[in-house]
Amino acid sequence: MLKKIFDKEKAMKHAPENKHYADIYESWFETKRYTVKNLLEIGVHKGGALRAWLKYFPIATVYGVDIKDKFDRDKPFDRNRLHFAVGDQTDKTFMLNLYDDIEFDVIIDDASHQVDHQWDTFNFMFQRVKKGGVYIVEDIHSSYWPDYKGGFGKPGTFIEKAKQLADYPNYKAYKKMDDRATHQLIESKPTWMEKNVKSVVFTQGMCFIERR
Repeated sequence: MLKKIFDKEKAMKHAPENKHYADIYESWFETKRYTVKNLLEIGVHKGGALRAWLKYFPIATVYGVDIKDKFDRDKPFDRNRLHFAVGDQTDKTFMLNLYDDIEFDVIIDDASHQVDHQWDTFNFMFQRVKKGGVYIVEDIHSSYWPDYKGGFGKPGTFIEKAKQLADYPNYKAYKKMDDRATHQLIESKPTWMEKNVKSVVFTQGMCFIERR
């Protein structure tokens, strides 16, 4: 179903590395179609994906932001449920105040694909994902490409940093441990991020980070 919607709205790029995105999204969201109320996509080009999400999530309000104003306003859309803004994902103040204080069920980063932009945006926008929601980064294969500041196993790429998040769902196990040498209980206070990352899922070209 979602693939047909994406094709009709020309919502997906047809590069070989991301032609399967619709199937991944369908498997993730098929039980959540009628519960998603607010979705934000960062990097929307002409808005095809926004229109697709509008059709797929029947009760959702869909928000988009892009550094360039290429949104196609000639195509009909429900102005009560679809909103678009122009801005830079690297502008922390702008992004944190974007669309007031709305908490999003879903945030999708499909913007510059620069690895530092992906990680930095996640770090300050994850707090705007509502509890039980998900933050998604598309095209994480850019972490392997030099043109995007990437490289296989290169420190500082989105993938290498996101791997560290995999510990966070189990933070209680390593924040409170017995020191085998002294037999004393060692406790350390978890960070906000450690307490709020529920799961981290890597798929081909995508990363899904759920909030507790």
